[in-house]
Amino acid sequence: MLDCESPERAAEVAARFPDARLSAVEVRPIMDGSGQEM
Repeated sequence: MLDCESPERAAEVAARFPDARLSAVEVRPIMDGSGQEM
């Protein structure tokens, strides 16, 4: 789990994970109990 200022930054960081070279890495927002993005 990452806390980033934008989805683009999260994708940038996720692309550095070693597994990202061989398989998919999913980037999505975290929702709180009320359905709002955190």
